[in-house]
Amino acid sequence: MDSGLFEREDRMKYILRSIGILVLGLGLSASGWADQRVILNLGSGIPTQANGFSATAGPGFEGGFTYLYGLLPKLEVGVEANEFYFPKKTDRDATTSQTMTNIITGEAVARYSLMGVNKWTPYVQGGVGADRYREDQTTTLAGTEFKGHDQTVRMSESLGVGVDYPLTDSLIAGVNATWHWFEMGKADFGTSVINMPSVTLQLGWKFGK
Repeated sequence: MDSGLFEREDRMKYILRSIGILVLGLGLSASGWADQRVILNLGSGIPTQANGFSATAGPGFEGGFTYLYGLLPKLEVGVEANEFYFPKKTDRDATTSQTMTNIITGEAVARYSLMGVNKWTPYVQGGVGADRYREDQTTTLAGTEFKGHDQTVRMSESLGVGVDYPLTDSLIAGVNATWHWFEMGKADFGTSVINMPSVTLQLGWKFGK
């Protein structure tokens, strides 16, 4: 049995357990004095030439949410979950037609706000967690089509910058640009990681204080 497989599984369990503990801790510590935000994310993931992802997939749709808890005046921590859909651009090989690529991520995140100008507040944000990468495929062998999929669950990391603007005391609009690292199963997909940027529009509801 591959010992590396057990190491990866143990690492994934540790990450997911840590995210669960973080969510529980934030829920238990939430109180009237703490600023909190729930944010809707809508945007696009952009495949790059790194690892050949742009050769098989075109720009895709991103949707998800972010929850942030004000730990310090400029520091917020929380969780973020996003899902990406990428349409097929070209087939992987002569017999396999890749019909759709889907990536689901769940990360623990930290956001640090910088000095604002005229209500615009820039920030940097980083995250670490897990991703599920899946390719839906149709394989043609001897004139017969077989539908199936390949998928893997591994670590994900992200680092981004953005800017927020308050629409009201409770509603905040923003835009975010993030670079993602999605780990994958090299045996199934021919690469161990995909590098990809995303651009996201955000609308958040602030509550707490």
